[in-house]
Amino acid sequence: MKNNLSCAIVQDLLPNYAESLTSEETNIEIKNHLDNCTVCQSIYETMVEQSVESAQLEQKEIDFLKKTRNRTRRIVISAFIGAFLTILLLFIADVFFIGNKLEHVNVTRILFKDDNTIEVNGNCDGNMGFKKLDVVEEGGCLSLNFKGTRKSGIYHNDFSTTYTANNPITEICVGNQIVWKDGISISRSTSALYETRHDYAGDMSANEKTAVALNMKNIMLGYTNELHTSKEPYGWSLITQVDLKEQNKDVLQQNLKNRAYAILASIGNLSYVTYQYVYNGEIVTLKVTADEATDYAGENIKSVGADILKLEKLMKKSGLISTDDVLIDREVNFSIVNDAEPLQEIRTKYLIGDQVHGGSGVINADSTLIKTGEKLDYSVYLNTDFGGIGSMTDDASVQIYVVDSNGQEHKVEFETKVSDLLKMTKKELHLTGKDGKYQVTN
Repeated sequence: MKNNLSCAIVQDLLPNYAESLTSEETNIEIKNHLDNCTVCQSIYETMVEQSVESAQLEQKEIDFLKKTRNRTRRIVISAFIGAFLTILLLFIADVFFIGNKLEHVNVTRILFKDDNTIEVNGNCDGNMGFKKLDVVEEGGCLSLNFKGTRKSGIYHNDFSTTYTANNPITEICVGNQIVWKDGISISRSTSALYETRHDYAGDMSANEKTAVALNMKNIMLGYTNELHTSKEPYGWSLITQVDLKEQNKDVLQQNLKNRAYAILASIGNLSYVTYQYVYNGEIVTLKVTADEATDYAGENIKSVGADILKLEKLMKKSGLISTDDVLIDREVNFSIVNDAEPLQEIRTKYLIGDQVHGGSGVINADSTLIKTGEKLDYSVYLNTDFGGIGSMTDDASVQIYVVDSNGQEHKVEFETKVSDLLKMTKKELHLTGKDGKYQVTN
């Protein structure tokens, strides 16, 4: 077959021919030419080889880009998952393990095991569980703070934990409130009021904090304020338009007076408090001065406000103590050695003066007699066992009774003050005697 195409034309068409871009008729002509022309055939083969190599290189580049893109995607996804898991683990650790300071903890009891050691009991609010007790100790003053986490099978609402101080304890604060000082329990009411102390009657925001601590709004059913601070003596008036006839008149006046004494103790330069209220349709004005408050307290009312122990005494006298206070208790452990004849039981009774507040008895679990030489252990709690006042009086004492082998009870010729028990280095008492006559020595 005659080939009408020259080499120049064929070589110009070869790139399109190699890419299958030429027509069927042209393809036939080029193929006939290549079959008969070794030069063009060689050029075409070289072109095809280069095209294959180029395609392979391009495919490698594409594969590399795909791999790089996939690797980058995996890195980004892994980083995102890692960050998410890290945040999740930190959250879980913070909520369930690390813990945070608890702002609302109900401390129900602080038990002195000895002069340096306390056991703290209470519960956390809501879904929080107790984790640990943080104590800031300065000398004998302890400030108790609490850390908690989300309540779980490990961390519970209720807690009981022990702390031993470096020095004999003289003061305990729960958060910012003093609850015990120099052997005296401080009520929540007194501690809250003590926190509001300030020097100037003209500071109305501070005055209002004092009023809140004394629950004035509930007594007066709401009120407005007037300050008399343009000249001395400085005063503060609490005024209500509400008729307070639902309250007993005498009780109402005494309640207002008692709160006025506490207000005058808490505000340094305040000289008088005036109440104005309606009773059975008539306007009543009641004024209470610092001198009256001093007479009631038995000493300068400003000195009372500056000393939390004196303020506690005033609050108790005024009947302003709340009933939800922290119970501060003291554990006194002692033992009685039976150096007498075998006995059924050795009993203790706890007295304030002549009044019995409680007691305990020790018998053998198997109902056998308490043998001669046998030692029995006792624990006394100064508040729990003494009607809540054992730690505040020198009249707390322990009386001992025995029940002999015939079931007869006998009073032992011994009565010891709890304060004396506390002073004993070895709290071991020895019971001697027989035939209904018994004595105890230490």
